[in-house]
Amino acid sequence: MRPLVALNIVVAVALAVFFVNSFDFSSAFNGVDWLWIPVAIAFYLLLNVVSAWRLRWLAEKFSGKHVSFSRAFWLHMGGMALSDYTPGRAGYVLVALKAQDLGLQQKRVGGRVLGISLASDFLVRGFLAVAAALLLVSELHSQEVLYAGAFLFLLSVAVLWACWRRSVFVTKILRLLPSGGRLSSAYETVFEKGVAKRVLAKSVLMSAAGAVVRGAEWMLLAKALGIAEISVGSLFLFTAFNAVITALSFVPLSVAGIGLQEGFGAILFAAALKTPMASAAALMILVRVLESGTDLIGLRLFLPSRTPR
Repeated sequence: MRPLVALNIVVAVALAVFFVNSFDFSSAFNGVDWLWIPVAIAFYLLLNVVSAWRLRWLAEKFSGKHVSFSRAFWLHMGGMALSDYTPGRAGYVLVALKAQDLGLQQKRVGGRVLGISLASDFLVRGFLAVAAALLLVSELHSQEVLYAGAFLFLLSVAVLWACWRRSVFVTKILRLLPSGGRLSSAYETVFEKGVAKRVLAKSVLMSAAGAVVRGAEWMLLAKALGIAEISVGSLFLFTAFNAVITALSFVPLSVAGIGLQEGFGAILFAAALKTPMASAAALMILVRVLESGTDLIGLRLFLPSRTPR
């Protein structure tokens, strides 16, 4: 085992133990309305259907070949299953590495599909970071929060600009991640040719749609815990917050942001929903368990006797 990977695991375990031991979750989980959980799972599956559809669409766009949605879905879910347990979610690079499973040329198509998807998510997260900051400003009356949101937005734009300029610095940073060499190669493959604005715009719209679907999932989990109601306002809040909170799962020195995502999310939701910290923390635990548990269906990709078609 590489020292960096071992350090990632140690940090993740330490953060998770600290987080769980910091709160008394008994009262929060005792009142869970479990009827909302299957509905939340359905929304999370819908999010993955949207992502898989984009994977299929981009693959067909760049290859000119027909791609089976079933193959694209199971490849996406396999990548999600690995990303839940790898530093910085590097396991999702599987999507680029196994593009041949879709009948495509790995480097030419797999890298471009992965890179454009990630670039679109970067842009959407940037806009939603500003929205989340504005929501917190209205609750906390703190200009510093707005500045933080603006900074995240500008950082997101800067990352996209750097990618399009094929910055050597960005490539070097990506290579610091586990499997980062492959990830940096994917980015180089994406931006070595121009990307049509219509293609990127459609990909961004799908990222935005996915963020809304995930916001609905989180809202339903909060409803199950009794700390939020179902409304348009709640949907907007959870959409904005989930995009910012889940960005922490890409921090290299963590296993999919375990502990970091939960701690930051608990603080944000406790402030925005005016709910006890233990209840907000319980929400983040529900999110982690539901999403990583659902992603396990992606292990089907690795079963030799049941290769998805």
